[in-house]
Amino acid sequence: MARPERPIYLENGQWGPAYMDAYWYATVEGRPLSEFVRLPDGAKPPSGAIVLSSNSDCQNCEVIKKYLQYELYKAK
Repeated sequence: MARPERPIYLENGQWGPAYMDAYWYATVEGRPLSEFVRLPDGAKPPSGAIVLSSNSDCQNCEVIKKYLQYELYKAK
C-alpha cells in the first residue's frame, strides 16, 4: 500500500485466491476495494501494473517484494 500505483491487480496462484486476503486487510484498514482489480484466472495484467500474487513464478516481471506465499511485482 506504500506504493502510489493504482489499481493493484490481484492474481490467484498456487496458494489459492490472493484477492481474499487483500480484500480482508483492505477492509480492516478502511481502504476502498476499488483500489484493487481481481484478475480472472489465466489473465495477464497490463504492462506496468503492480500485481499482488500468490503465484510464485511470474514471468516477464520485476519482483518488488516477497513475503510468505505472496509476491508483489511490476508487470513488464
